[in-house]
Amino acid sequence: MKNTFSLRHASLQLMVGFVLIGAFNAGSSFYFSKQVLAAQDELKHVVEANNLAKHTLFNVSQVQQFLTDVGATGERTGFAEAQENYDAAKQQLSTIAETHSELSVQAKKVSDSLVSFNQVGIAMAEAYLAKGREAGNIAMKTPQTGFDARAEILAEDLNELTQALDKQNNELTLAVEGSLAQLRTSSLIVNVISIALLAALLMAVGRRLKQYLGGEPSEAHAIALQIAEGRFDQIKANKNADNANVIGAINNAAAKIAEIEHGMMRMESEHVKGNIDVRIDVSTLPNDYRRMAEGINRIAENHIDVLKKSTACISALAKGDFEAQLEKFPGQLALVNEGVEGLRYNIKTLISDMRHMSEEHQKGNISFMIDPAKFSGDYQLMADGVNDMVNEYIDENKTVMACVEQFGNGDFSATIKEYPGEKAFINKGIKKIGGNLKGLIESVNWVSSAHENGEIDMTLRDDMFKGDFSVLAKCVNNMMAGILEMNEKAMTVVKAFGEGRFDEPLEQFPGKKAEINTMIEQVRSNLKALNDDAQMLATAAHDGRVSVRADANAHQGDYRKIIESMNETLEMIVGPIGTVKVAVETINTAAKEIS
Repeated sequence: MKNTFSLRHASLQLMVGFVLIGAFNAGSSFYFSKQVLAAQDELKHVVEANNLAKHTLFNVSQVQQFLTDVGATGERTGFAEAQENYDAAKQQLSTIAETHSELSVQAKKVSDSLVSFNQVGIAMAEAYLAKGREAGNIAMKTPQTGFDARAEILAEDLNELTQALDKQNNELTLAVEGSLAQLRTSSLIVNVISIALLAALLMAVGRRLKQYLGGEPSEAHAIALQIAEGRFDQIKANKNADNANVIGAINNAAAKIAEIEHGMMRMESEHVKGNIDVRIDVSTLPNDYRRMAEGINRIAENHIDVLKKSTACISALAKGDFEAQLEKFPGQLALVNEGVEGLRYNIKTLISDMRHMSEEHQKGNISFMIDPAKFSGDYQLMADGVNDMVNEYIDENKTVMACVEQFGNGDFSATIKEYPGEKAFINKGIKKIGGNLKGLIESVNWVSSAHENGEIDMTLRDDMFKGDFSVLAKCVNNMMAGILEMNEKAMTVVKAFGEGRFDEPLEQFPGKKAEINTMIEQVRSNLKALNDDAQMLATAAHDGRVSVRADANAHQGDYRKIIESMNETLEMIVGPIGTVKVAVETINTAAKEIS
């Protein structure tokens, strides 16, 4: 028997069933809903009439209150307010009579009682105003016809009307509730029937669909999903599946696809091992499956051919043959050409830029770097890496030179950052230079301190240093020895000056050391000039020329003070002698005159 299933036919059956069930359900719901709405509408009118009756009762009480207030206060403004409430009550009673014809008699009775009540009330208020309290009280309290009696009659009539409205309200409420209950019951019955019919229809369609599929739809979906996701090994056998149903056909298709997949896996495995000549076996595959496998084999062969040619070109590039050519591949395979040419361009450009940078650095242009923007990807990283490496060496040199400059400026405590790995020799060298310079300076300071304390024979320990630092220490010692020797020679002359030997010779020193000779000769000249003036004064005194004095202006500084002191001393000695001489001469003159 041929297994056929028409989704369109099944859909049409379901649609007709849904329409019929829906129409039946809608018709029953409409019928009972119409009854409920009619009862609710009537109940609404009764509720409105009941509210009007309650408002009428309120207006009546207001009429009674305002008319009573007129009699009590004597103010006539209450008549207008009472009339306003009276008119409102009349209008409400008229509305009840119009909307509820069955209550029109009772509404007219209440309206007549209201008219009589209002008239008696107005007469009572006028009596209070015109004739006084006693007349007013009579109009109010008169049995049967008084204001209070009319109020009681009106209240009884209104009570009868409201009771009639309440009764109608209760009856209609029960009717609405009954209609609603009937509507719910009928809806439930209709829904149960509709669900049963729908379930039967769906079950029939489901059985036919299951027979066509060869199993549950979920099974067909699971198998199709497994095929779509490529999980052929997870497809389970179904005893009802054959070529006459969907699941069987899908299983057969999956088996063929799985066979192609196994062939592809075998080919892939062999290609991984390096056996790139292995292909899918197409001898067991029918029709389009065979053509599919043959197409896969051709694709593999084409890619292997491209791979061989591009590999040969890349191999030549790897050996340094940057002129090796690669044939132009068609279509998107041109990406291979672009990739190989990009590789060739990037390597050649990088090598060229590195050579250019080397030439510029040899010229002293150490700020010249490779332009990374010319490259992309890892080639850009490579260019950045070369620049970073060169910059790092330049920074290291600058750092070392900055430290050496600080050494040159006398800051021997200057340090540089710690370099890692094999670069630690830089720190070691800088520390050694700084240490030697600091040691030399400390030794010089120590010797200087010793010399300040009088230990002028103290010298640097040049044996504590190595290489040129030892030579430097020896040079400092030789320099100090020369200075000490020069000082000793100068001090010998100064000592001779102190002993009065102003002609003691001093060898002529070279260069700027000649300033020592100049100073010694200046001292010698000053001392000899001082000695000459002293001898001149002694000779003059010996010859009796006691008024002769040395020229102090010919001397400078303390030498002038010495001459000035000598002159003052002579004045102290010669002054009294001159006085005595003058006195003697005066006595002689006087004696001559007497004689």
